[in-house]
Amino acid sequence: QQHRAAKTGAGQMVLGPEGAAFGAAAAAAGAEDGSVVAAGRRTIESVSAADTIMDALDVAAHEQESEQEYQAAVRAAQQSAAAAATGKKAAAAVPKRPPSNPLMLGLSADAYVLRSVSSVRANDLEQALLLLPFGDALRLLQWICGWLRQGSQVELSCRVATLLLRLHHAQLISTPSARQTLVGLHKRMRAAVQGQKDMLGFNIAALKYLQRSAKETAGVDDADVVQAARKALLADGVTGVLLG
Repeated sequence: QQHRAAKTGAGQMVLGPEGAAFGAAAAAAGAEDGSVVAAGRRTIESVSAADTIMDALDVAAHEQESEQEYQAAVRAAQQSAAAAATGKKAAAAVPKRPPSNPLMLGLSADAYVLRSVSSVRANDLEQALLLLPFGDALRLLQWICGWLRQGSQVELSCRVATLLLRLHHAQLISTPSARQTLVGLHKRMRAAVQGQKDMLGFNIAALKYLQRSAKETAGVDDADVVQAARKALLADGVTGVLLG
């Protein structure tokens, strides 16, 4: 973990689904403040989960960097072909897409990180997040912005984001390059939670409608249901007294 924090502090590009490169500013903040780890009981499972998340962040960042380099090479080849059409110079060869990392199992970068986070047991997730250095926490928050925008694992995304924001609050507000991520999280978390709330309300209303329809079909009203429940409670009470 110290080695990972040192790599981040050395100015490694911090990439995420928004396409922004935090780079030296965010990494320097993580190096200066160190790994913020709250007091808690470390277990083998939580340490392994934290390593899994950090590995996923590294693999996804490398894959996204390779994709960006490939896209840049394609644009350069297209410009070269356009220049060759005018007879100014010979066209450059079209680059081949780099092979995908087999560790990603054919998933996209954001889906791979989400799979790694969601595979952590709920009991170990909080401790695993406590073990993440600031640089990795910042990268994970940036991926969460993309998950919320796509509507993927809203409950898990909000839970992870809330824990990381509470844990690294001081470092986040003192890092200018994190402002864009924080603003995006504020907007998307509010919209995502409101969407979940609306869906829950809609489902409750639908269940109530089905309940009323079933009662009307059976010819039972609310008074009959209340009276039957009261009789059942009274019967249970009498039975308990007799048994006592």
